[in-house]
Amino acid sequence: MSPKTPYTPPPASTIDILAYYAVTRPEHVAVLEDGVAYRYAQLYLDVCKSVTYLRSLNLGENPKAAVEVKNLYMHLVLTLGLEALGICSMSFAANEAASIEPIVQDFDLVLCTAQDAPTQSKNTVILDQAWATMLSEQSPEQPLIQTRFAPDAPYRIIKTSGTTGSLKTLTLTWDMQNRRLRQFQFLAGMNDATRYAVALGFSIQAYHTHCTACLRAGGTCIADSRQPLAHVIQQHDASHVTLIPHALIDILDRLPAAYQKPTNLRIFTIGAQVSASIRQRVQDRLATSLIESYATNEAAYICTMQADGIGAILPGVDLEVVNDAEDPIYNQPGVIRMRSETLIQGYRDDPATTKRMFKQGWFYPGDLGILNQSRILKLIGRADDQLNIRGIKVAPQPIEEAILNAFDFQDVGLCMVPDADKGDKVWLAIVTGGKDKMTEAEISAITPKLTPLLPSVFGATQLVFLDRIPRTATGKIQRDVLRKALRDLS
Repeated sequence: MSPKTPYTPPPASTIDILAYYAVTRPEHVAVLEDGVAYRYAQLYLDVCKSVTYLRSLNLGENPKAAVEVKNLYMHLVLTLGLEALGICSMSFAANEAASIEPIVQDFDLVLCTAQDAPTQSKNTVILDQAWATMLSEQSPEQPLIQTRFAPDAPYRIIKTSGTTGSLKTLTLTWDMQNRRLRQFQFLAGMNDATRYAVALGFSIQAYHTHCTACLRAGGTCIADSRQPLAHVIQQHDASHVTLIPHALIDILDRLPAAYQKPTNLRIFTIGAQVSASIRQRVQDRLATSLIESYATNEAAYICTMQADGIGAILPGVDLEVVNDAEDPIYNQPGVIRMRSETLIQGYRDDPATTKRMFKQGWFYPGDLGILNQSRILKLIGRADDQLNIRGIKVAPQPIEEAILNAFDFQDVGLCMVPDADKGDKVWLAIVTGGKDKMTEAEISAITPKLTPLLPSVFGATQLVFLDRIPRTATGKIQRDVLRKALRDLS
């Protein structure tokens, strides 16, 4: 007789954990939104109702569903219901409805409140008041019979554009999601006392992961659309919040003089570097701890960063800096490549970009850096962002950071703009905050301090004042958009 294969229980799902909390701590608040408290018992009950509804749709085998609803609690109820049924989900924002039309063509279900709802899916449901009433009247499926994901089954579809410059989608498997949750928990240290202030929606995958981590730890997710985030943090004694740097700067600029600094707030930043001056303002006025990360949607977290773009590579991440011959190099600039247990293996339906960005198990995020033998990485900038000045390539990010540290500007951006007489010329776009231009006298006053920060190879740099620098949802400068705007001005 052949020996029996020992039973290996599947890893606990978020649904399993919520069911446990619904029994052991039913009155603990899971979600606090716009002053309404939803406790763990209520959350689990509403997820069971959503399962009853979703199961009635008979979506078939291996379905995919997209969800758009601004209300945090309802978004959680729906995505958790989809998870319980083993349905791969994607979140999007109302203003993305048109851009995701090509993506949802093969989706089996779109649940949305958007007026201009995507029409290409097999089944689009508008989440209006009648629908909400119908859902509330569903009988909860109890006991809830889960359809568990296989480790390599698609769990979430993620939208990304920061690394490749155009909209792409990635498939996150169930196993990969669990690895990313463990990685974030290593950084965040969430527990049942965590109070996570939710700044943006689940269309940015990091917020979905962070909210899920908070609920799995037994904490409370907080959202309040009625007041500024800084007041939400203070009023509800938030312990964690995730922000893109541009949003962080906006919060700091709007803080009242009498604002009392929270006593136990940890801020995570994603998407772009935080300048030393902003880091100091955060520590002085807003947070007890700031964790800046170098991360991508393709790989999750790679490094935790300190000031000046210097970071420590996380455990479990294998990172190299290579030269043009793909040879690893130390203490000199090169192209970053990495691999880890949280790395996906390519883009959906885009073999050309996959071939360019993923090579022999390595992911090339398109960034430049300097690595030393102690696994300390200094980020220089993006390879495709470099300013090519008569054959000399210059990374703009360190210069932009130095300018932000030296001046009280709200934002800055460098790019090359075609000049009919002299070829491409360096332009520096400045957002002063509160004014769209500076007088000749003001420009003359800042020039002695600004000039040493600009490499001599720039030559005569054109200054221009804008009301905003175009950035992606995660805070990266959209240089093509900026270049077009400046070209139109010229």
